[in-house]
Formats: sequence, structure tokens, C-alpha cells
Amino acid sequence: MQKQIRLRRRIERLEKKRRMLLERLVRPQEMIAGSLYETYRTCGKPSCRCARGEMHGPFMALSTREQGRRSVKHIRHGDEDWVKKRAVEYREYQKALAKLRKTNMEILAALKDLRDGCVKIYS
Repeated sequence: MQKQIRLRRRIERLEKKRRMLLERLVRPQEMIAGSLYETYRTCGKPSCRCARGEMHGPFMALSTREQGRRSVKHIRHGDEDWVKKRAVEYREYQKALAKLRKTNMEILAALKDLRDGCVKIYS
């Protein structure tokens, strides 16, 4: 009996967590998929400092997957903050999805435990 009460309370806590995650997920903000990182470049001029190893940069780039292939897009200086905010939003959304999947699995496991505690063998 105590185990059933503990399981019900656990399910209730998990369901509350699940509802909070869903509230966040059903109202997504504008996002950009991909990973944002800094990169450095050379210009190719033989007399430039980059020819001696002092690269130009840092420049922001966005790495994405398109049809299974990696794609890198360089971000214009004026767009860096805009892209960064949306890339962070995408990453946070993905984390929330992972938490929702984990919470759903925990609820399912607790429900199975609750069921198994009530199943009797008829003989």
C-alpha cells in the first residue's frame, strides 16, 4: 500500500514536470538549427600577416546538417547577435525535448510498477 502511494506521488510530480515542459515546447520562439562557433581565415595575399600565421578573425560561422552532409555558413558581422540568440534558442528547445522524452519514460516505468503491484495470479 505504501509503495502504491509513493508511486502515485512520483507520477504526480513527473506529470507536473511534464506539463511545464510542454508549456515551453508548444510555444517555440524563432530558432536557427546548427552550432555557432568562431573561425579564423587567411586572405591569400602573400604579403599579408596571415601568410605568416596571424589569421584574420574571429569570424562567426554556423555549422548545420543538410541531407546528411555538413554545411558551414559564415555569419555577417551585423547578424551575429541575431543568429546567436536563435541558435541558443534551438539548443535549449532540443534540451527540453530530451527532458520531455526522459520524463515520459519515467512516467511509463512508474505506471508499470504501479500496475505490477496490483496484478494478482489467478489459480
